[in-house]
Amino acid sequence: MTMLSLDDLSFFGAGLRRPECVACTAAGPVWVSHALPEGGGGVARLDADGRLHPLLAKSGMPDDFMPNGR
Repeated sequence: MTMLSLDDLSFFGAGLRRPECVACTAAGPVWVSHALPEGGGGVARLDADGRLHPLLAKSGMPDDFMPNGR
């Protein structure tokens, strides 16, 4: 097993709101929950280069829906 130190880690991505649920994939993208400031939300794909691709719900959810939130 490879041991990592804090120097091996870095932060990437910006513009996420409440990214509480995170799923890392072997293909590279990271999927995260993403809420909007005005309410509602969905998920976002975060690419290794930091580009953010939101996939937001269009209908069928209550106005106060927050992904993995209250």
